[in-house]
Amino acid sequence: MIREPHILAPSTAPAETARLSAGLSGVVVVGLTGSVGAGKSTALRMFADLGAAVFSADEAVHRLYLRSDVRASLRARFGPEVLADNGSVDREALAEIVFADEGARSQLEDLIHPEVAEEMRRFLNTCRSSTVVVFEVPLLFDSGMEGMFDLIVTIEAGREVRARRAADPGRQRVFEGFDSKQLPSEQRASLADVAYVNDGDLEQLRRFIESVYRRASRCILA
Repeated sequence: MIREPHILAPSTAPAETARLSAGLSGVVVVGLTGSVGAGKSTALRMFADLGAAVFSADEAVHRLYLRSDVRASLRARFGPEVLADNGSVDREALAEIVFADEGARSQLEDLIHPEVAEEMRRFLNTCRSSTVVVFEVPLLFDSGMEGMFDLIVTIEAGREVRARRAADPGRQRVFEGFDSKQLPSEQRASLADVAYVNDGDLEQLRRFIESVYRRASRCILA
C-alpha cells in the first residue's frame, strides 16, 4: 500500500528569542545577514577559512525541500504548480507566489522557519568548545531571530552593485523579489552590532571578516 506523505503542520510558536549559546561554554554564536547579492555567502566561506564552524540557512531550506512531508505541505498550501514534473520544489514558482502575496509569505515562513531554527540548534550541538559559530541567515531581523545571537554582522552593498551580481535573468527575478521584501539596508545596519558595505574588492572584505573573527574569538576568552 502506498501511503500519502505526511503534511507538516505549521508552527504556532512565537519567533525564536532564546540565545543559542545559552548553557554552552566556550562558544560564541555570530549571526551573519545582509542584503541580497551583497556577498554574505562569500563572507561565510571566509569565516570558514579562518576556522569558524559555519551554517547556511539557505542550504538548510534546500535540504528541507527534499523532504516528502515538506513538499506535501507546500503542495497543499500553494498548489501543484510549486512542484516540478519530477516532484521537486520549483523554487522560482514558489517565490513568485510568496512575493506577490504577504499571506502566502507568512504561511511559508510559519512552515519553514521553525524547522530551520531546529536544524541550527542541532548543528550547534555538534560544535566543539572554543569555537566561533557563524550562522548565515538572510532574514535574521525580518524573522525576529536577533535574540538568538551573541554578535550580529550585516553585509550590505549598493543596489547597483548587487543588481550586477544578480545579472542572470533567473537570479534577477529572485533579486527583485527579495530586495523588495527585506528590511531596508539602513535599518538592518542600525540593528546589527557590526555593518560592512561590500562595494570594494575581496581583500577588503577578507580584512573585515578577519577583524570580526578576532572580536568573536576574544569573547570566548573573556
